[in-house]
Amino acid sequence: VSTMFDAGVQPIRVVVGFKAADIQSRLLADFPMKPVVFVTKDSYQSTDTAASFVLGAGELKQPLLMIYADTMIAPSAMFQLLSDPRPNLLLVDKTRSYSLMDIKVTLDQDRVVGLSKGISVDAAHGESTCVYKLNASCARELSEECRRRQPDDRSSLWFETVLADLLPKVDLRALHCTSDEWCEIDQP
Repeated sequence: VSTMFDAGVQPIRVVVGFKAADIQSRLLADFPMKPVVFVTKDSYQSTDTAASFVLGAGELKQPLLMIYADTMIAPSAMFQLLSDPRPNLLLVDKTRSYSLMDIKVTLDQDRVVGLSKGISVDAAHGESTCVYKLNASCARELSEECRRRQPDDRSSLWFETVLADLLPKVDLRALHCTSDEWCEIDQP
């Protein structure tokens, strides 16, 4: 969150579910004068990242930056992401070795054409950092598709599953980073 504020990203919308009050009080204490908007996801036990994306993106009519809560990003990568003129970007790490649990990426030049944990390690061109910059129309299209495919709060659907299915229509480009510019805090 501090990296986003330091880069001038604001307001920041945070989707909270498990221990929502603790997260809210911590962020408000750490950033008392910053614009933080909290959106509560009551269905956090039965839904996944597609529902979080819909809540976080809301009815925004501007570009958005999406970062998973368990992902930390270095200021250098944040600067690259925000200063790149391409409208739809995924930060991709090509420097690490991949495991079965990583969301892997396949590319056609710099265009993302595959995004899945199911991509074989040998076929992968990089690992998704789960850090996205999306223009308003792309975010709206993704949000509408997430809503269509998950009409209630009783089903699990991953944002990357929806995005992967839309890749033929969505011009998502890879922005390369190195493994020292990001980490997933719950993974080694």
